[in-house]
Parts: sequence; C-alpha cells; structure tokens
Amino acid sequence: MGKPASAYMRVCWEHFLPTDYFPGEKKRKQLKNKVIPSQKLPVRTHDKIKNTDQTKKREERVNRRNKSNSGKTACSVPGHDHDDNTLNGINYDGSSSENQHNAFDTQSSRDVGVQCSRSVCDMGTLVDPECLKLTSPPTDKKCVMLQIMTDTTVLYTYTGLHSFELLDGIVECVRDLEPEQPQGKVKQLSLKERIVLTFIKLKLNLYFTTLAPLFGVTRHTCSKYFQDMVPKLRTVLESVVEFPEIEGNRDNMPLCFGNYKSTRVVIDCAETPVECCKCIKCRILTYSHYKKRNTLKFLVGVAPSGMIIFVSESYGGRASDKQVTIESGILNKVEFGGAVMADKGFNIKNECYERHLVLYQPPFLTRKREQFSREEALRTARIAKARVHVERAIQRLREFNFLTEELEWQLAPHFDDALIIAAGVVNLSAPILNVDKF
Repeated sequence: MGKPASAYMRVCWEHFLPTDYFPGEKKRKQLKNKVIPSQKLPVRTHDKIKNTDQTKKREERVNRRNKSNSGKTACSVPGHDHDDNTLNGINYDGSSSENQHNAFDTQSSRDVGVQCSRSVCDMGTLVDPECLKLTSPPTDKKCVMLQIMTDTTVLYTYTGLHSFELLDGIVECVRDLEPEQPQGKVKQLSLKERIVLTFIKLKLNLYFTTLAPLFGVTRHTCSKYFQDMVPKLRTVLESVVEFPEIEGNRDNMPLCFGNYKSTRVVIDCAETPVECCKCIKCRILTYSHYKKRNTLKFLVGVAPSGMIIFVSESYGGRASDKQVTIESGILNKVEFGGAVMADKGFNIKNECYERHLVLYQPPFLTRKREQFSREEALRTARIAKARVHVERAIQRLREFNFLTEELEWQLAPHFDDALIIAAGVVNLSAPILNVDKF
C-alpha cells in the first residue's frame, strides 16, 4: 500500500498459495524467501479492473478493422470498381447495408456526424460530403452592435457619444486618415464598426473576448482593430482640446470667477489603477502611497468656462502633483501675468513666481493657529466654488471605464491616447455650466 515494511508487520495467510510455504513441517508454517502475496488482494480506487468482455470486444473490433484494411479498397484508388462485399450489400463487419441504413435514419444529426467521422478515420471509406456539413460550425458571422443602437440613449450607454451626427462626423474625419487598401484585401469590419468597437472598449472596458462575438470576429482581431484605431481617433479629437486665447477666455468667464477674472486654467490631478507588472522598476514608479496601489497619474487643466483645455501625459503614481505639473509644461502655456488656480497639494508657488504668474490657492492652516480667520474662510469658500468645475470635468472623464477601472498592463501604452479621446468627447458633449451661470 506504499508504506515502508517493518519487522512488526504481519500478513494474513489467506493471501498466499499452499506452495509458498515450506512442506512437511508440523509447527507454525513458514514462508519461503522472496514470496509475495498473490491471493485476495485489496482493490484500490485508482486500480483499473480489467473486464474480459470489454477486452474481447475490443480485440474483435481490431481484428475486423485489420481484416477490412487488408482487403481491396477500390474506392480509395481511382479507376477501380467497388469491393465484392460492398456490391453484395454486405458491410465489412458482416451486417447488411439495409439494416445499417435503417439504424442510420433513426439517429440524430449529431450522431450522424460522429458516425461519418469515425467511418472516415477507422475504415478509410468515402463519405457523403453532405453528412460532414452537419458537424461544421456556422460561418456567417455578422456584427449585431449597430443593429442594437437604435436611439441616442443606447448609443450613449455603449459608446459615450450623445448623437449619431457626432458619430458620423468622426467617421468622416477618420476616413481621410485611412490608407488605401490594396486590391483583394478587405477588412472584416467596416470603418464605422471599428470606430464603434473602439468607443465601446473605452466606455465599458469590456474584454476583447466579450466584444468578439458581438462583432463577429476573433479576439485577436478585436485587439488589433482597437490598437489601430485609437491613434487615429486621437488625431481627430485632439483638435478639440486646445488652450484658448485670452480674449476667448475673458468672454466666457462665469460669475463664480468674479474675484479671479485673470484665471487662465484650473488644474488638478487624477489617478487610474493599473495592473501590477513583472518589472520591478515599473512597480516602484507606478506605486502610489496615496492610493496604496499601482496607478497612473495625469494632470487635467480646465478653463473657467468648464472646457477641458489641457491633458498631460500619464506618469507613475509615485510622481508628486508638483512634478507632474512642472514636467507637463502647462505653466509655460500661461501668458505673462496670468493666473493658475490649484488645490493645496500643488506646491508650485516658486515656479509660478519665476514665470511671473499668479497662483490662486486656498490658504494653509499653520501650527500656530487653530482656525482660519473670517477673511481666509471666505476666500477658501470662493476658491472652492470656482475650482469645483475641474472636479466635474474629471468626473465626466471617469464615465469612460477605461480610465477608471484597473488597466491591463499591455494596454498601458494606449492610455494617453484614450485620455485625449475622452476629453474630446466631453468637450463635444453638453457643457458643464448652464447659460445662467455666465
């Protein structure tokens, strides 16, 4: 049974044959040397019991197959007549062809395909091609997503676009960037279907395995179309995310910025969780002590009117808000004498002073003082009322689950393009502020 033998182990005498003992002794029987138990042995769960009936039937099938293969198979050689047994209506196993056809008709289509495949493999005879078609998978795969999108509500739920006119406009702009396909090479999905696939991935962040049957293609094809379409959509939509001129900024100044009319941009950082990769260096750079996990950090700049006018590249979660602000170059876009509004976490006072910029920031509470003065409290409320719009813009970006849920590491190179695409769609949607706020 797998246990090591010891001097204290005993075996019942019924497991041995009479010839295993020394003959002619009247005392206790003694076993011969090198004798093993051979009678009434226990059966273990993993032991296979040989069934003589099954073995016999298997041997008979092998013999019949060998006999049939040794005979003449004229059907496999062109120009020869059929075998005598086949012409007489007798099969190789001795049964009549009429009985076989009767049994064949009573089986289901699935059993028919199995029987046909076995006859080809085992007996080497020809089979009617119509029978083999019963087991072949369907080949007519169609995209069903465009049929589902019947109204704007369904379109927005799946893609984040608020109208079909916007979708058609994006398709026409991307069509100009599409290279001409060589003759004889046609993509499985049309341009509109590929754009819808990309927006669904950005909005719902479904797995490519889930998207594949919806578009009638394979998972690899979905991934290839997504990676090919994201840079083109960024090229089209990044023209919507641009830094405005001073005159346009002043003409669209809300009432809540009455005390801060020189504000050019309101900035804030956001983080997106990312999958932990195998590279130790990347793990260190992406680990955020604030979120307690690996993240990608990016900076968003919003005009006082609520439009997203700047989106930085993504940085590792280890980077501070000050580092992201300086390296992104957003301070260099603000003109001389302009103002930047930020939260307390942005320690960029010296950098703004070097560029002759004004920094609007809530006051800090030092250790010597227990509470703010009346003036400082009112100032904090006014800045918070004006700065809240950048939070609303980031919230709209987070409606795209690709920017909110944990990002797959192999899709991290496309994160910057996805940020620009989402920001462009947000700017083309309904404005954050109503008309009565101006």
